Amino acid sequence: MEHLRRTLLTAGLSALAGAGLLMHATAPADAIDAKSGSDGSVGNDLDASPQWKHLTATWNEASQIGQGLRGDYPFSQKDKDKLLTEMEKLAADIRQLRSSGLLSDAEAELLRKGIPDLLTGVREKRPTEMRMATCYEPMPLPAPAAAERLSDRLPLLEKLAASRSLRPQVISKVLESIEEDLANLSNPQYLNRYKDDAQRQKAIEIRDAARKQVDLLKAAIAKQNGELEKTPQWQKVTDAWKQAAPLAQSHKSTTRQREDAKARLDQAVDAARQLADRGMLSAAEAELLASDAEAMQREIYREPPTDSRVSCYDMAYVPPARESLDRMSKRLPLLRRLAQRGHVHPAAILKLLPGIEADLKVLSSDSDLATLPEADRNAARDARNVAAAELQRIKALLPKTE
Repeated sequence: MEHLRRTLLTAGLSALAGAGLLMHATAPADAIDAKSGSDGSVGNDLDASPQWKHLTATWNEASQIGQGLRGDYPFSQKDKDKLLTEMEKLAADIRQLRSSGLLSDAEAELLRKGIPDLLTGVREKRPTEMRMATCYEPMPLPAPAAAERLSDRLPLLEKLAASRSLRPQVISKVLESIEEDLANLSNPQYLNRYKDDAQRQKAIEIRDAARKQVDLLKAAIAKQNGELEKTPQWQKVTDAWKQAAPLAQSHKSTTRQREDAKARLDQAVDAARQLADRGMLSAAEAELLASDAEAMQREIYREPPTDSRVSCYDMAYVPPARESLDRMSKRLPLLRRLAQRGHVHPAAILKLLPGIEADLKVLSSDSDLATLPEADRNAARDARNVAAAELQRIKALLPKTE
């Protein structure tokens, strides 16, 4: 009954919102109780809290699935049901963190408002059992709702931006769906779905007001994110790349060298994801680093170790264009997400650029593309063009000195 009540309430509010965009929606009846001081100060033990650890792990998994970063069929039905069960606990996590003083009013309420978007993203993804299904009922195009969602969050964004207690690990999660709505409201095709000129103009005003607050939040945490390169986690990433990249390029390594490189790369991937959990890297940057680490491991293990006594191998040849296409296809959703986010961490991007640009070079070579079937050649050109465009958007976000 509670679920039905919430569903009907949501539908009713959506219907009311359709009559005119709400600029400053009031907080819902079950909004999280406020207990912080007037300055918005909160406790310092957020990262150590079991509720925050559960929220972070569940939120990150749901976010990556909803964004399409794990493919169209990211889980079995059993795993989907398990994730949805864990997501049902998120609201309780937030309430407890708020009542313990580990989250401020604005942080808690913004996180709570992000849960429905996460649920929608997960529910829309099909399980692997449906991979062979060929008949689907077409889904109607939903009414544009980005401005309504931003309007609902705007007072909380203003309160959060004025707070003296900002944590990147919270801000990064709060901004995920907000930045997606901002990107939609910067797309003329999306804005044209508002048929009424007055509604369209109001949507633009809401977008600009929300963008101002988001920019203030990003500026406020810029110094903290600037500490990325001083963290022990980033040092693990740097050390792993320094050791593994030459081995991957030379295709020459001893058994000990490749095992050590693999261990370091695995640790670097874990470290990058920890940094994403803390808000010091975006999820897309962390997953791009993981993708590059996987690619380096494959290159290191492509040839037998130099200290092997076996002298005859039947190695299956894979054309470079095929490998570059496969890697670029995996990167594309991440590159789109990163460009859409409008904010990057230069140290991470500079690590990723060489691998991406090397694959773009292969996919721009007529002789390399000639090794692929015609259909794959067309797919390679499309992937190359889209990736090159997204990469230019990402490069434009780097400081001029980079």
